[in-house]
Parts: sequence; C-alpha cells; structure tokens
Amino acid sequence: MRTLSYLLMGSWALVVSAQNVGIGTNNPHPKAILHLEDSTRGFLLPRMTTAQRDTMTNVPEGLVIYNVTTHCLEVWNGTKWLSLCDNADTSCNAFTCSVSDSWSTLATPPLPARNNQVAIAYNGKIYVGFGDWGGTVFKDWWEYDVCTQTWTRKADFPGVARTLPFVFEINGKIYVGGGHGPNWTTFYSDVYAYDPTTDTWSAVAPLPSARGGAPGTSDGQYGYIFGGRSNLGDLDEVLRYDPNTDTWSLIANYPAGGRWIGIIAYMNNALYMGTGNNAGTYFSEFYKYDLTTNTWTNLAPHPHVMYDGWAIEVPSLNRIYVFGEHTSNSSYCVSQFYYYDIATNTWNPIAVFPGGNRNNLIGDFYNGVIYLGLGHNCSTPIVDWWAYCP
Repeated sequence: MRTLSYLLMGSWALVVSAQNVGIGTNNPHPKAILHLEDSTRGFLLPRMTTAQRDTMTNVPEGLVIYNVTTHCLEVWNGTKWLSLCDNADTSCNAFTCSVSDSWSTLATPPLPARNNQVAIAYNGKIYVGFGDWGGTVFKDWWEYDVCTQTWTRKADFPGVARTLPFVFEINGKIYVGGGHGPNWTTFYSDVYAYDPTTDTWSAVAPLPSARGGAPGTSDGQYGYIFGGRSNLGDLDEVLRYDPNTDTWSLIANYPAGGRWIGIIAYMNNALYMGTGNNAGTYFSEFYKYDLTTNTWTNLAPHPHVMYDGWAIEVPSLNRIYVFGEHTSNSSYCVSQFYYYDIATNTWNPIAVFPGGNRNNLIGDFYNGVIYLGLGHNCSTPIVDWWAYCP
C-alpha cells in the first residue's frame, strides 16, 4: 500500500507515502523524499545572520541556510560555508584554495603605498582604505572584487583623512570612525556608514569621546571597538554600537588596563581581545569576554609581546588569525604569524609569509580565503596583495 495517510491542511494537500512526502500534490515524485507544489508561494529556508550561523556547532555536511547578512543561499561542505551566489556566477574567477596553510601572490593593487590602513570583506568584495605614509594621510576607499580580481576606487570618506580608524560591518553597512590625525596627537570621534549598494557615506552617532587605534568587530547585530588612544591616554573601554538606535554604550572595561592598537575578534557569542601598547609597553595577554554572562576569561597569551596586529576570524575552523604585528625587538617587523585555536586555547604558527618581514599586513576572510597585503617592512612601504589558505 503506497499511501499511508492523506491530510488536508488549509489549502495544502499533504500526502505521506512509504517512500516520500508530497505537499500540494497527490503524486509526489518517486525520487523526491519531499515534493512541494504551489503556484503562488515558495519554500522558505531557515534565515539567519552570519553571526547566528557561526554559533552553530556540529554542522552536518550539506546543511543549507539563507544568510540575511550576505543575502545568499549558503551550504556547509564539511569544512566551510559556500555561498551559492558566488558559485552561481559562471564569470567568477575567484582564487581557489587547493593547499591548506599556503600563500599565493595576486595582482598588485593600484593603491598608493601606506600603513595603518583598514580592510573588511562584504558580499564578494574586500574594501581597503585610510592609513598613512611619509606624512600623507589617506581617506580613499577601494573595492577589490574577489570574482574578477580587480580593484575599483569608490567614493572617498567624507570626513577628514585619518589613520588607524576602526571598521566593522552590520547588515550590509560598513562603519568606519575614530582614528588619528597626521601628527598622532589629534583624535577623531566622528563615525560614518558606507553603503556598498549605492557607494555613499552617511554620518551616524559619533563615539562618546575621540580616540584612534581602537580596532573593531561585529557579531552581525552590534559593532564593538576595543581601547584606543585619546588625549586622556590609552583607554580600557569596550564600546558597543547599536545600529537600530544609533547609539554607543560602554559594555565593559578591559581587565588588564588601557590598550592602543590591540586586537579584537568575534566568535561564538564572545569577544576575543588582547595584546596592544600602553604608554610604550607592549603586551601579549589575550582575553575572552562572554557576551552572555558578561565575564572575562584569561586565555593563552600570544607567543610574543606586540601591538598593531590585525585579527581575522575564520569561523569554519574556529580560529582567529593575527597578521602584521609590531613586536618589541629592534627590527620589530616579522614574517612568522600565528592563529589562535579556540577549541584548544593554543597559538599555532602558520607558514612563514613569503613576502618578508611585514608590519600592517591587513585584510579579511571571504569564502575560504584570507586576502591581505600592503604595509611596510620596517623601512619601505610595500604595495602587494596575497591570498592565504587557512
């Protein structure tokens, strides 16, 4: 007997057979476990932000969601999330990783040389801008298209040029603010939101007080910044930005004191913060701040004291990579970088950077690849672009 039961639910006909289920049809296809038929409605997948997606554990291979942050269908391949937006574009010529823990050179970007820039990934693009070199401070904004591997200059930042601002992305808007002026004693509090779809900037609520060198991150709902330097010295504040109310609030004070150009990352409903500079002293400590319990946990320290590192989250591997740091030795630039493994609370070296010693090697992670470049080798600025495969 093929049909076990026949139910009518509103205007839906539900047919359950020994082999398959049909909704809206009396004759589900024999090769379909679930067969849907409707001429006026669609099938709605689970919808979630990137941050919500990244809180899932033990994800089975083949799981499919709709990501409301990237506005794309995504599938877990057992190692990483694949965006079907990217895969559906037959013209996409994105770099593809074939060997883990490896570096590859990409085409040289057209940006002027600089350090202390920022970078962030969103929807198949990496955005890069700001920074300084040789007395020149920048406010330009560039877009790297992952598919075409080409650069386009976008609308300049509307505020004054600056170095070491923060950057984070929430629901398709990229927020940039704070930062230093050319003499390193000027601090800014203004903040702007960049809309990639219209290539426009708009002012939002300023910081509670001016500061530079306060790195940022986001959980998909709120933005966060850590520390920074102001006319009051190096700050220990962790601030949260709510885009719905356009407000900033203090959520915690860093337990180890004020920090300038430390590192911050978001993973699994927690902020990971540490290292940095306080009045010329460098640090290696690393902490977890649980956003649910509002508690701090002292974690394994970075392998060396440093500041000016750039943290990049790789959620699929449960890791935080740190690049381009400024160490306390006489040369201070390094080519050996590390990742933090959340599961084991350990720091682990990655393949040595083939571009030589580098400070301010900055970028972001997108679709299985970390894209990064620029910075300097302790004496000369370098304009290049790399792909690192985690």
